Amino acid sequence: LCCKDPSKTCFLKNEYWASCKDHCTPGEEDDRGEEWECEALGHAPEDVPAAEEVECDTETPCQGSTGSARDVCIAEARLTCCEAAGKSREDCCQLDSIKAVFPGTGVAPFGEDKCQNKCGASWGPCGVSQCCTEGNFKCFKKDETYAQCRDASDASTACPPPEDSEPWSCAQLTLNGSGSAE
Repeated sequence: LCCKDPSKTCFLKNEYWASCKDHCTPGEEDDRGEEWECEALGHAPEDVPAAEEVECDTETPCQGSTGSARDVCIAEARLTCCEAAGKSREDCCQLDSIKAVFPGTGVAPFGEDKCQNKCGASWGPCGVSQCCTEGNFKCFKKDETYAQCRDASDASTACPPPEDSEPWSCAQLTLNGSGSAE
C-alpha cells in the first residue's frame, strides 16, 4: 500500500482499497462514483532489506495522533510500508514493532487486530485478504481495484461472472500473493 515513488502519498479510499496519489480530497469521487476517505497512510522506504525491521515515514500519517491512537497509527504505517517493501503480511506481522500492537490473536489492545486474517464472505470483496471464508469459494480478481469471493465449484458462474459485462482478470488470488488465471 505504500508508494514506491516518494513524491506520492498512499491514500485510503475505503476499507478495501488504497492507492498512491499526488493529493486527495475527502469525499472526492472516482470514475465509478465511489467516494475517497483520503486518510494518508504513508510513504514507502527505499531499498528495504527483506529480513530487517522496516523504517518508514510514520510522522506524516500520524501527525496529531497521541497516546494509544498514535501507537496504532505508527504500527499501521509500518505494516503498510513493510508490505510495500515486498514482504508478506505474515512476515510483517512477526516484526516486534507491529506485533506489539497487532498480536495476530484477534484481540488487539487498541482496536482491530490488523494481523488477524479476515477472509472475505461469499460473494463479498476479498482483494485485501485474498481468501474466502467458505471452502468452495475462491478469490477472483476483477481489476486493480476489486476482487470477489465467487463459487469456484460452478464454472458457469465462477469467473467471469455472467452478471457483469465489464472485463475480469479472473486471476485466482491466494494468501501467498500469487495469482493465476483459470
